[in-house]
Amino acid sequence: MKEEWRSVLRNQNYEVSNLGRVRRVTRGGGAVPGRVLKAGLLRNGYMIVSLWKDGEGKSTHVSALVSEAFLGPKPEGLDINHKDGVKKNNTPGNLEYVTRSENIQHAFDTGLNRNIGEGHARSKLTEAQVRDVLERLSTGETCASIGRSLDVGRTVISDIKIGRTWGHLSSS
Repeated sequence: MKEEWRSVLRNQNYEVSNLGRVRRVTRGGGAVPGRVLKAGLLRNGYMIVSLWKDGEGKSTHVSALVSEAFLGPKPEGLDINHKDGVKKNNTPGNLEYVTRSENIQHAFDTGLNRNIGEGHARSKLTEAQVRDVLERLSTGETCASIGRSLDVGRTVISDIKIGRTWGHLSSS
């Protein structure tokens, strides 16, 4: 793929490429025009760069710069989604604008979000126990009695019943 450079819409001192690279195009503050910036990696996996203007630096996601330059400005209320789930892959073909719910659903569908069920840090029950809870609820047993038998509060069972927690099992 041939590298194509476009102006960064929010800061004309920089350009961004279709390979997800960012470079400075103007002089200033010791910056060397044409030099590609070294992107940092956040703990959540997103790539960021610092863009400087008038002596002030601002950290920006590379995906935001690429999508703005190659897909157009982000419509209000939409998120940027990495289609393949790889947050380091900031090529225009891998980025799209989606609603927040579509973005969350994509994370679940691709296995990126494992923060559900037993994988959730505050989970008190196993999947097998929750399936048993759902079965017991279907027979009319109360949330309080099920909670007592599993040594959890009534609200833990109630949350399962209404799908607030473990909703991926409640609907199956």
